[in-house]
Amino acid sequence: MSRTELPGRRRSVAVRGVGVVSALGMDSQSMCQGLRHGLNGVGPIDAFDCREFRSQYGGQIRDEIPAPALAAGFRRPLDRATRMVLCAAEEALEMAGLSEGTTSFDRTAIVLGTCSGGFLSGYRYYRERSRRRRGRASLLLELPMQASAAALAHAIGSRGGIHVVSNACASGAIAIARARELLLSGRVDRVIAGGFDALTPLNAGGFGAMRNSSKLNRIRPFDLRRDGLLLGEAAAVLILDREDEVDASPHLASVVGTGISSDTYHITAPDPTGSGAARAIELALEDAGVSPEEIDYFNAHGTGTRHNDRTETNAIKRVFGDHARTLPVSSTKSQIGHTLGAAGAIEVVASILAMRAGFLPPTINYEVPDPKCDLDCVPNLARDATIRRFVSNSLGFGGTNCSIVVESSGIVSR
Repeated sequence: MSRTELPGRRRSVAVRGVGVVSALGMDSQSMCQGLRHGLNGVGPIDAFDCREFRSQYGGQIRDEIPAPALAAGFRRPLDRATRMVLCAAEEALEMAGLSEGTTSFDRTAIVLGTCSGGFLSGYRYYRERSRRRRGRASLLLELPMQASAAALAHAIGSRGGIHVVSNACASGAIAIARARELLLSGRVDRVIAGGFDALTPLNAGGFGAMRNSSKLNRIRPFDLRRDGLLLGEAAAVLILDREDEVDASPHLASVVGTGISSDTYHITAPDPTGSGAARAIELALEDAGVSPEEIDYFNAHGTGTRHNDRTETNAIKRVFGDHARTLPVSSTKSQIGHTLGAAGAIEVVASILAMRAGFLPPTINYEVPDPKCDLDCVPNLARDATIRRFVSNSLGFGGTNCSIVVESSGIVSR
């Protein structure tokens, strides 16, 4: 699809609504307030036994995840991940002014990113169910990777197609990028995009086995004494549609550029030069038609691992040059944990919320500056600011990088 097709259309897509559930709360307002006040959503995990893991802490959702109204048509209990998705989608649809029964979703697609889908979060329930059925092998049939996306499509009657993206920790961001491409192709009129993942023994134990988890039980992105990441769980959903040049209808923000690249360096370690990550940022800026100096805020991947943070610092310096000295760069993972497939999407949502409320989210737990990560990390306290455009950055295992440029709608509500 060339840039000249769809005459009268911009290359941007409008964000009409957002929804989120995370360790900071069960809706976007809770997340916004938690970000502004620098709250720490990371604490002891009690959802499963993790006493033998390297760390027993994570960004667990403490509130009970309710069965949302969208789940009313399902006859059996839904797994944890699917409930998270439906709760986030319900808030996003309401914010966008869309409701089941009064809105047609015939030309609405669903694009969700995830690392494990609902399979792992629903394993215990379906294992017991299969045992009661005397070993009937129904588990793999009932919880495929697309189960949560399919449940959402079923709940609202979406017929525009289901797309599931699984590109490690960049999944949520790539889902938004693919959603934008779908909209600009003209094949659909609306996309429900985002990402999700639930905390499970496998992912929490697996990152510990790789010695990536923090033994100090704190995520310290860009801090000299950082010793690893801590996982979290979340779902984040955005309602996207095409934005006409003359479109004056209300929207939260516009996704104006995306960039995707590969390191081709190592299956888990990032390229220390940051060249692959820098390429994704450059592509996103080029796609958006903006210069590095026009970016007011950078939401970093910022996992708190020694290699990631230095690599990302190198990438930022390569792209932004002198502007990197004053560009605010923070990691919301410090507050909610690394939410895997949800990370790219929830960080876009968090940045949109902060942009509209007029502040920069902080990097909490920041105490000792790392000379090799010499960025303005917005340490510990949120900062009042006007954000016109931001970049949200995601780096995933396998060397997958995705950057997204988002532009303000011009509405700030402090």
